[in-house]
Amino acid sequence: MKFEVDGQTITAPGLYEGIDADAYHRAPGVSKSQLDTLASRTPAHLAYDREHPESRTETPQMALGTAVHCALLEPLTWSERYVEMPEFSGKGSVAARNEWKAAHAGQIALPTATMQQVAYMVDAVSAHPTAWELLKETRTEVSGWWVDPETEHLCRLRADGLQQKDVCVDLKTTNDASPSGFARTAANFRYHVAAAGYSRGLNEIDGFWRDYVFIVVERDPPYGVACYELADEDLALGHRLAMRDLQVYAQCAATKIWPSYSADVETLRLPAWARYMENQTELF
Repeated sequence: MKFEVDGQTITAPGLYEGIDADAYHRAPGVSKSQLDTLASRTPAHLAYDREHPESRTETPQMALGTAVHCALLEPLTWSERYVEMPEFSGKGSVAARNEWKAAHAGQIALPTATMQQVAYMVDAVSAHPTAWELLKETRTEVSGWWVDPETEHLCRLRADGLQQKDVCVDLKTTNDASPSGFARTAANFRYHVAAAGYSRGLNEIDGFWRDYVFIVVERDPPYGVACYELADEDLALGHRLAMRDLQVYAQCAATKIWPSYSADVETLRLPAWARYMENQTELF
């Protein structure tokens, strides 16, 4: 299997550095985010997203996370890609703004407050001894491709940080880096599926089972930082979910049928919190 991504010839299995993030996301192969769409919505939603990548929208939190990733993991790229937007006011401000935008075409402009926020978050991670040690001797933004032995489908990953034989680092921005807070975030965004899938994929690529460590930094002061590993039972759950979703993907790809919701009338149950709130209301 051979194809081109961002000027590099890709053969699976393999790890590759220097591939642009946008090029990676356009490349062939099943990704964790695609399996998330399949699991949280339907195969039809995944098929639509693949055919219409322009329909994806980036939230402000996602944009901030991307900026922090770039500043911490690709500092040289950061200085080229991002620029601080000055404030324009008064007579001639519209013309001045347009002239400034033309001069910085192709760069991502961030307001001063956001640039400062990114700087504070980067400083917080750099000052955390364990987080900085994990990043210091780590290859960053490493892309990988392999063929899943069970489904024979091409899969891909992009590791934030990769130590040769020991650790795969995943940098996350969040509103709550406490153990209980980030545990909820990990469950909601299926980070256990990413940890299990990446660990398995990296082993398929180069034969090394790595510890999967999250570096978590908060978006707001005091920009708390923590490092976490998932419990073995949660990694096992992530593995089961990843393989379940990949099997569904393989079946849809083989039949060329990407179903949406059920055609039957199904029983709908309200979430448990709705019944709890109703019971609480009856007490007063």
